[in-house]
Amino acid sequence: PSRVSFSTGLALSQVSEFSVIIMAMGVKTGLVTQELFSVMVLIAVITFASSTYLIWYDAVLYEWLEPLLKPFESLSFISRSKDEGVAHRGLKPYAIVCGANRVGGAIVEALHKTHHVLAVDYDPRVVERLKERGIPTVYGDISEDDVLERLPFKSARIAIITSSNLPDSLVFLRHVRRMNKKLKVFCTASNAQDALELYAEGASYVIVPFHVGGEHALNVLGLLGRDVAGFSSLKRRHVVSLREKVSRGV
Repeated sequence: PSRVSFSTGLALSQVSEFSVIIMAMGVKTGLVTQELFSVMVLIAVITFASSTYLIWYDAVLYEWLEPLLKPFESLSFISRSKDEGVAHRGLKPYAIVCGANRVGGAIVEALHKTHHVLAVDYDPRVVERLKERGIPTVYGDISEDDVLERLPFKSARIAIITSSNLPDSLVFLRHVRRMNKKLKVFCTASNAQDALELYAEGASYVIVPFHVGGEHALNVLGLLGRDVAGFSSLKRRHVVSLREKVSRGV
């Protein structure tokens, strides 16, 4: 999708330090003028200073530039299959999980053991990994209308979005509510203010990772105080789970 290409482009926008060395060698051998070298150094300094901020605010920049970038998707050599979209419309999953890496991946793995799950992600590596495990997966960015239109929200019972980007979550939530008002929608927020806004828009429950992490840590500490054997068992299960994630490249 254009969003992936845009983020990749920003990450590669910085001039390499090695290019400065090459240009300096060019000046020394007389192949490059001092004026051209000065321009090159100026460009390098500008990209060194700006690339960090461009990468940090890539979501905001993409939102501004999205209308200009969308037409270029038709030039992509790797396209999302329309047949795949039609096939997924025929599914009747218990849950649709948008964002299947890290937190989303754990949710998909847990639900897949007992229910039919449909995952959505814009990382090709995540998509391939889930497909290898036999989990139906859609390749795409849920901020795009055509991706949302391909998902069978009418037949699902739960919809989950793991991205904490508020604009994306609002687009997702509003679309799901139009398609199926009875669907339980779980969203993710990076702070309390965003969580309240999502609740106001009709979210069934909003996950705030920092709050959840703190509550879990308190539960673990409480378990240590009252059940040492249970705490040791919890630690062993945690280590096994982490090793499984490492082995799968998560």
